Amino acid sequence: MPIAGVTEVGLPAPETLALVDWLETTVGCTAWGSPSESFAWIGDREARFVVLPAGSEWYPTENAAEIEPISATVVDGA
Repeated sequence: MPIAGVTEVGLPAPETLALVDWLETTVGCTAWGSPSESFAWIGDREARFVVLPAGSEWYPTENAAEIEPISATVVDGA
C-alpha cells in the first residue's frame, strides 16, 4: 500500500548536484535556496526530497546515509 502524506524522503547520492539537476529537469521538481554538494531541499514545505552525499551522517542519528532502492510518485498539486 502506498504511503500518502510523507513530508520528507532522504535521497543519498554519489553526486548530489547531478541528482538535483535530474530532479529539476526530468521530474519537474524545484530546489529551495542554493543546492550544494553537501545538501539540497527539493520540493516544497508539504513534501520534499532531501538530497545529500552518500555516507553523510543521517541527522539526528550517527548512521551513514546509504543508497537504497526507492520508488516515489511525484504529483503536481497545482
